[in-house]
Amino acid sequence: MLTEHQLARYERQILFRPLGAPGQARLLDSRVVVCGCGAIGAATAEMLARAGVGYIRLVDFDCLELSNLQRQTLYEEGDLQTRPKCEIAAERLSRINSEIVIEPVIAKIGADNAAQLVEGVDVIVDGVDNFAAKFAMNQAAITLGIPMVYAALSGSYGLTMAVRPGETACLCCLYCAEPDKASSETAATAGVIGPSVNTVASLQMSQVLQLLTGQPECLPQGLLQVEVWDYELRTIRVPRRADCAVCGA
Repeated sequence: MLTEHQLARYERQILFRPLGAPGQARLLDSRVVVCGCGAIGAATAEMLARAGVGYIRLVDFDCLELSNLQRQTLYEEGDLQTRPKCEIAAERLSRINSEIVIEPVIAKIGADNAAQLVEGVDVIVDGVDNFAAKFAMNQAAITLGIPMVYAALSGSYGLTMAVRPGETACLCCLYCAEPDKASSETAATAGVIGPSVNTVASLQMSQVLQLLTGQPECLPQGLLQVEVWDYELRTIRVPRRADCAVCGA
């Protein structure tokens, strides 16, 4: 049951029929982990906080660098090389919404700790920028049975896909590779523009909302590809692989 204050705070979101008051109540009771507090992670984390997701865990170990300010919207010049991003992000998000729980965790995600870092949540949000961490999160998601929303970007191009254990393909199905063999251009090699960050984060956030409110039938049926410079959006079906080392039978 939503309080009068919650009804007022989330009024516009509640008026959106696919969510409504029942959906808002589910969001307030939900738990999410955002792995990586860089461009995509910070943008999605802010939307999660504003939407009223009741518990948000932020996992990162990096400090802010000057080149980050062009696209990582939670941070300011005064944050440069001061504290880990997850701590700064937690403080900013707490000022945006003081009624939810935000837990910063200073850690570098890898195969040895991914399961521990993501356990106890309803959805895993992928905001990391390297394949080793992504594959570790993918393994943890499948092992623990927690949905994960993958995201990646480079230049003006972005990708996102919901991984639902036992229902959809996982990252290993998508890339047909082992973690140490997968490769891709990143912001560090091909650059990145702000519109691609915000577009991919918004597409990721939509999928997170659908998962948290129990509407998996609304999810894209595969991998979403978006190009914000040439204005293209398409969905590519990704079948589960029976021989997948992570999710195959």
